[in-house]
Amino acid sequence: MNRERDKARKILNILMEYFVLHEFSDLSAHIDIKDDYTEINIEGRINSDISDIDQLKENLKHPRMVEYEEYYGGLLDMPDEKEISSIGYLVDKSDVEVKNQLLSVTVIRNH
Repeated sequence: MNRERDKARKILNILMEYFVLHEFSDLSAHIDIKDDYTEINIEGRINSDISDIDQLKENLKHPRMVEYEEYYGGLLDMPDEKEISSIGYLVDKSDVEVKNQLLSVTVIRNH
């Protein structure tokens, strides 16, 4: 379970970095670690027009690749713009929504 907590922390850090780089405000994050899955949710208010939300959705929808598990640390230590694209390969489900200038990102990782 400690490995899953560490992975959840790394995923959350990268999602937070995305929000910070895009000048969001009023950030909130939540991690829910269960016996069989981990759910991570982060949301923030949009301060400006963000043009790459569709790209974010695509990056998070990559199918999970078990073979990436061994290289997890290396993937998440890539330069900033590539870190976010690796998360999709490490989660089983994702949801990205924009509503009333609030961007919400949820990812679920099965154990």
